Amino acid sequence: DEGAVKPDAHISAIRTQCEARATDSPWGGFVAAVTGFDEDRSNRQGRTELQNGSVLHYGIIHLPNGQVMMTFVDVTDSVNVERALKEKNEALQKADQLKNDFVQHVNYELRSPLTNIIGFTELLSLPATGPLSPRQREYVGHIGSSSSTLLTIVNDILDLATVDAGIMELDIAEVRV
Repeated sequence: DEGAVKPDAHISAIRTQCEARATDSPWGGFVAAVTGFDEDRSNRQGRTELQNGSVLHYGIIHLPNGQVMMTFVDVTDSVNVERALKEKNEALQKADQLKNDFVQHVNYELRSPLTNIIGFTELLSLPATGPLSPRQREYVGHIGSSSSTLLTIVNDILDLATVDAGIMELDIAEVRV
């Protein structure tokens, strides 16, 4: 508060008021920098978060005459934007992982059984397997054509996923029919 910062205010009084507002208080270091007699006198900077959600960037600069200048800049808005971008990036990475898991699932759980179904319908259609009634032959034909259509759709999904992943590229050009 402005009332606490008066001429001749002792740093311990300021520390008492400020420490209660910070979540992980850097005030022990601030007091040491102002009152200490280190020969190193190195400048420092960092960030601290207040309990109200504000984020402050601080700098401690040792002046040539033995004094210390401390600066505080409110960087809450930029930190909030940074956090939002990180959250969106994590969500995009999770969505990408879900897509990859889906493609793997489609590949192993749908493609292989469809290939088996198509193979068995072709096997059933062969005369060496045994005679089929006209109705059975019709059903086997429907099973084969539906399975082939579904396999084409699954292959198209996998092709789109490989293009999206950058593994395969589309070569768009005019083609003579």
